[in-house]
Amino acid sequence: MGCSSVRPSRRPLRGLLRMPKVGAPPRMLVMIRGGLRAASRSTHVMAAFLAIVAATAAAAGPSVQTRTGPVSGVTQGRVDVFQGIPYAAAPVGDLRWAPPSPRPAWTRLLDASHPGPPCPQVGAAGGIGGVVPSLEEDCLSLNIWRPAGTRPGAALPVIVWFHGGGMQTGTGSLYKGGWLAAHGRPTIVVTINYRLALMGFLALPGLDAEHPELGSGEYGVLDQQAALRWVQGNIRAFGGDPARVTIAGESGGAQSVCVQLASPTARGLFQRAIVESGGCQWRFPSLTASNAKGLQIAEAHGCTGAPAEIVGCMRRIPVGELLPGAPGTGAPSGGPAVGGGVLPLNIRETIAFGRMARVPVMQGANRSEALYYVGPFFDGVGKPVTAEEYPQLLRGFFGDATPAVLERYPLSAYRSPSYAFVAAIGDSGAVFMSRIGACNTLLADRLMAPWTTLYAFDFADPDGPFPVPMFPFPTGGLTGPGHTSELAYLWENDGLTPAQRRLSDVMIAYWTNFAATGDPNGAGLPPWPAFTQQRESVQVLAPGAVRAGASYAAEHNCDFWRQIGFNSLYAWDGDHSPPPPRDRR
Repeated sequence: MGCSSVRPSRRPLRGLLRMPKVGAPPRMLVMIRGGLRAASRSTHVMAAFLAIVAATAAAAGPSVQTRTGPVSGVTQGRVDVFQGIPYAAAPVGDLRWAPPSPRPAWTRLLDASHPGPPCPQVGAAGGIGGVVPSLEEDCLSLNIWRPAGTRPGAALPVIVWFHGGGMQTGTGSLYKGGWLAAHGRPTIVVTINYRLALMGFLALPGLDAEHPELGSGEYGVLDQQAALRWVQGNIRAFGGDPARVTIAGESGGAQSVCVQLASPTARGLFQRAIVESGGCQWRFPSLTASNAKGLQIAEAHGCTGAPAEIVGCMRRIPVGELLPGAPGTGAPSGGPAVGGGVLPLNIRETIAFGRMARVPVMQGANRSEALYYVGPFFDGVGKPVTAEEYPQLLRGFFGDATPAVLERYPLSAYRSPSYAFVAAIGDSGAVFMSRIGACNTLLADRLMAPWTTLYAFDFADPDGPFPVPMFPFPTGGLTGPGHTSELAYLWENDGLTPAQRRLSDVMIAYWTNFAATGDPNGAGLPPWPAFTQQRESVQVLAPGAVRAGASYAAEHNCDFWRQIGFNSLYAWDGDHSPPPPRDRR
């Protein structure tokens, strides 16, 4: 698992690449002709020689010289693809639970035709969270899609994608970037891996002492920032513009985008942000609380003593014993700790006080986010919500407010009790640790609008693919724009109807226009007004019905939820309220 001057976990292209390539200089072509004449004495030799030449031509895909070494990708239709490029050293040994370090350089051409391994995670492959089982800690790599033939100096906009999975599971290679790269405005698309769960977010006093300026519990966030620094230093060679970098993500990836917006150590690494299904109003535990949880985990693994001794003990434990599901182990916080140098304040406070990176933002949710909860845990296992269960389930979320919720969300207004349950917990944002939902997203929009240019959206295809192909799980026949559904319209997917494909084209145009200019609008597209304090415009994204809407709060009963204690702008952990915003810039 160690590092050397030649990357050990990826194979360099050796012998074949000593053969001349197509477009070789004349002297080399003469050598080829001479070889062919000599080989004509034996048909067997001739066949072998031609096979080598053919293999060489296939292997000689697009190549790029990065600052750490040369890489060779492949051309797939309209895009060039480079995968598994390391952006940091393997986080093993003393680098486990440490800020990412630079990867040692290599000299031989690196085969970048296949993705690198996912970061450590366990569970059944696919399904909720897109689990890709792995025990490989040498996982800090990225993947790049660009329009085929893009040359250095093209200065195309760049989208860097943080994968979903709640910061616990997932991998960048689940997302195929060909559509985004080549079907809208020409764009460079980058997906990354970053440390997850305990491997990415463990906090301990001994780790704080190693890097007191940063604190601990932030390693996955720092990985993302290291990938962004790699992009700043290398993307020109791929034809990208380091001055037009958009960070984007969905669910746990949206959470990551919000953290980077709030993090002072990410300043200057990106110029725009896209937040899908995870509006920027989340809260995470304090560093003090995360340290206490980390000490509990360490003790469960037999690691006690002085702070440095605990850290050394934890670093010697095999990774498989540290993943969720192992005895005494759990995700310490579901994300980073608050109070260190990486995330001094929680996201909600950072944005409300205007201390975020003031870059243009696109932010939105899917109309029926809670299908992602009700589908796999109720209807998908043959136990749809019944009329008798419905009030009981609501009480588990809303307590004494349940009678008011039943009146606002009566069974008679929905196709089944399951759909009524989806609407109530989705609108309120009460599901997914109160981080994802319609009115939570509106709250995030209202927090952000005073400080920067904001474009809000509501993905609303009633027949959208659910679940999406990259996250398969049983839903018991429930359909609608559930959590993750919009991904099928942005990433490569053959399962769309003609009307949905047209919506996909519009969405890709919006996303890539925004990456290029900070404004999704463009020729031939339905106008998308900004969300402002004066006009809370939310763009509805549905087949044949893309339009600017001004009734989002009413459609999702957000005033009702605020009145009963959910999603208030002033629902803080402390007793203070945010100051009135003074300006946008």
